[in-house]
Amino acid sequence: IWLTGVFLCFFILLSLLLSANIMKKKKAEATLRQLTLELSDRVEERTRELSIAGEEMKRREEQMAHLLSNLSGMVYRCKNDAYWTMLFVSEGCQALTGYLPEDLISNKLATYAELIDPRDSEQVSAIVADAIESKKHFAVEYRLITKDNSIKWVWEQGLAVYDGQGNCLYLDGIITDISDRKKIEEEQTRLTTAVEQTDDLIIITDTEGSILYANPAFERVTGYRLAEVKGCN
Repeated sequence: IWLTGVFLCFFILLSLLLSANIMKKKKAEATLRQLTLELSDRVEERTRELSIAGEEMKRREEQMAHLLSNLSGMVYRCKNDAYWTMLFVSEGCQALTGYLPEDLISNKLATYAELIDPRDSEQVSAIVADAIESKKHFAVEYRLITKDNSIKWVWEQGLAVYDGQGNCLYLDGIITDISDRKKIEEEQTRLTTAVEQTDDLIIITDTEGSILYANPAFERVTGYRLAEVKGCN
C-alpha cells in the first residue's frame, strides 16, 4: 500500500510537472507567434517606407536629370588631380565636348585635362589652385579641344568641396560654351582697331547730337581731345 501510494504521488507530481511544462511551452509559443506577427508587421511597414523613399528618390533623380538637361552647358564633379578625373558629368557634355558622359567619367576614353588647350592649361590649373587655397569660387575662360579637334571657348565656374580637416575632396562646377561671344568680341576688337587707325574722322553721337565718341583722327585734325568734346553737341 505504501509503495503504491509513493508511486501514485510520484506519477501525480510528474503529471503536474509535465502539465506545467506544457503550459509554459504553449505560452512561449503564443508569445513567439505574437512577436513573429509584430516583426512581420514591422517588416511590412519598413518595406512600405523604403518603397516610398525609393520612389521619392527616383522622382528627385528624374527631376534633377531634367533640370540638368535644360542647362546650356555641362555640370560636373571631378577630382582635384592632374587629369581632372570626372566623377559625374551631365548630358550637356556631348554637345560641349563631343564625348558622351560615360566617355569622360573615370577617364574611360579621354581625360578632361587632355581637352584643355595646352596654351591655357597652366593658367587654368593656377586659377583653380588659388581658389582651393583661399576656399573661394573660381571662374576662368579657356579654349577647349573637342572630339572632332575643333576649338571652343568655354567659361567655367566652380567651387571645391572639403572634408572636416579642410582637405579638397573634389570640385563641383559648370562649363558653358562662349565661342559666339568670343567671336563678337574679336569682331568688336577688329572694328575698334580699324576705327582708331583710320585717317578719317569718326564721331558717334546720341540722337540729340551729343558726342559720345571720337576717334584719334578727330583729335589729330581738330586738336580737341575726346575728354574735351565728350557730351558737347
